[in-house]
Amino acid sequence: MTVRGLRTFENKIWRMICKSVHDKRTSGWRRKFNKNLQEELGKAPVTSYIKGQRIQWLAHIMRRNEQEIIRAVIY
Repeated sequence: MTVRGLRTFENKIWRMICKSVHDKRTSGWRRKFNKNLQEELGKAPVTSYIKGQRIQWLAHIMRRNEQEIIRAVIY
């Protein structure tokens, strides 16, 4: 799955949880914008979390013994 696909999925789920908003200008209902969702929830996007986990995994691999295969492949 791509970064864009993950963000799309995440925003879709958050929109279902946070519901719609009444727009006074058009007198109708509309979906919340991505920026509004992030401000309301106060959470970082899931892609930031995944990138952080990758960095932690790489640090874990770098602490391993130099003779191990996984370290030789990565380094």
